[in-house]
Amino acid sequence: MKKNVLDVICQTHTEGKEKALFAREFLEKVGEADVSLKIDEMLEFFYSHIPVHFLLEEMMMSELMKAPGLTKDDKLLMGRIADEHELIKKNFERIKEMAEKIKKGNTSLKEPLINLVQETLEALLDHAEVEDNLLFPLANSKLEDKQLEIIKGNIDGIVK
Repeated sequence: MKKNVLDVICQTHTEGKEKALFAREFLEKVGEADVSLKIDEMLEFFYSHIPVHFLLEEMMMSELMKAPGLTKDDKLLMGRIADEHELIKKNFERIKEMAEKIKKGNTSLKEPLINLVQETLEALLDHAEVEDNLLFPLANSKLEDKQLEIIKGNIDGIVK
């Protein structure tokens, strides 16, 4: 049971990291004009993938917060991860707003947009590393079968 439920969440995590790495490499190789044309693709990825992934993690963390034997640091870690989710979501909203203004002719926002995209992708990748190294091992060691059943019930229908 533990392996199946956590594997589903980890799979969405891995897919997101792969796409973020691709986007980062893409930004390193193209000029400003091309980047502004590709922002729609990145936003589509964000709005189709990241909110669902964050929701799955937050469902997992909600149950994990109830696990016996958590330390203060464990709880602080989960608070930090939830805060990072909000920051990343806000950055993508700002990217969307800036991209719309560029499409309407405000080309002075191209460089700030590229900087924000790079900053957001780096934050997303750093965030994923913390989850890989700390959150998922914690969940794997602390979640009990009853909690995993609850998580599985919550994610059925969200992830197919």
